[in-house]
Amino acid sequence: MLKGTSLDTYNIKSETVNNAIIQLGDIDDTGKGKHFTSRFIQAGLVKIEGHGIVLLKKETLDMSLQSMVGAPVIIKHQDVTDENADELRCGVISKAYFNDFDGWYYAEGIIWDTKAQELINNKDWSVSCSYDFLSYNDEGGVENNIKYDKEFTSLNFTHLALVNNPRYERANIVFN
Repeated sequence: MLKGTSLDTYNIKSETVNNAIIQLGDIDDTGKGKHFTSRFIQAGLVKIEGHGIVLLKKETLDMSLQSMVGAPVIIKHQDVTDENADELRCGVISKAYFNDFDGWYYAEGIIWDTKAQELINNKDWSVSCSYDFLSYNDEGGVENNIKYDKEFTSLNFTHLALVNNPRYERANIVFN
């Protein structure tokens, strides 16, 4: 638009220009979602239904971690398929990493669903990750004087679920 002209000069009504007219100082972040950080898993022993006590070594988590990038964030654990992914997905993981300071693995991403945002703000809800184990050793053993039934040796992370009963009690999710 030329300096000194108005929208009326072009017979354009301001409310019909792709909803893109914003006054100086206004912020329109509709549809952007909220950035989050989540502490979601740590190496060690974990009880998994149907498998007993399982050992997850840091080396296994390190090797498998990048499969978390691109994984959906969903509300409660559910099987995510090509057919239902768009319906279940309320966010997505964009980054996953290990924090040397506290020994936890973290995920970051965007949550765009308002119901999911409310659950996160609720503080009674947290996160739980889901993964397929691609290989395992079922010989069992002892770790820190605790017997375990098997060791998962390769994983593929499938989703991060918002839950009210996380497997890892100190797992969390917060908006940045």
